[in-house]
Amino acid sequence: PWMSQLRPEDVEDEAMRAAGACAPTSMTMILNYYGVGAKIAEVGRRAFDPVARIYGNWAFLAATAADYGFSSWVHRFNNWTEVRKLIESGAPVIISIAYPKGTFKDDPEKMSNGHLLVVRGFTKNGDVICNDPGTAFPDRGDGVIYKWQELGEAFFGHGGVGIIVKPPEKYPEK
Repeated sequence: PWMSQLRPEDVEDEAMRAAGACAPTSMTMILNYYGVGAKIAEVGRRAFDPVARIYGNWAFLAATAADYGFSSWVHRFNNWTEVRKLIESGAPVIISIAYPKGTFKDDPEKMSNGHLLVVRGFTKNGDVICNDPGTAFPDRGDGVIYKWQELGEAFFGHGGVGIIVKPPEKYPEK
């Protein structure tokens, strides 16, 4: 289920919203996909890195999934085929993107130095279906479709790093 990092009804903690909550929001979407019923503020508190003072430390975020009984790890992807295999196995993937203005042709002013979102599927032509927490509007974040080339530039050009979360009872350890 899609959630927004910008809406008070999704991220109850105002300071967390102001600091940037794409990481705990993305993790919460995945935990809720698996039926946990987690709240973004709780996931954010568990994932908070007190040294860096951020909610987006990937290792802390993966460790937070373990607090809920899941297997989770940071993984470097080399291509969309690897991501697609996980999606087809029923495991959505959190990906980290960064991109300059002009990367996305449909929204040329859009830019980010770092953002996390959830890949939940692919279209027949290979474009990427995502839950993007970076908007307050469901029609722009819930199942938004990004062209695979453009999102690939933002993802693989930023290192191709993502977070995999799998319930241990359904999937064997990595």
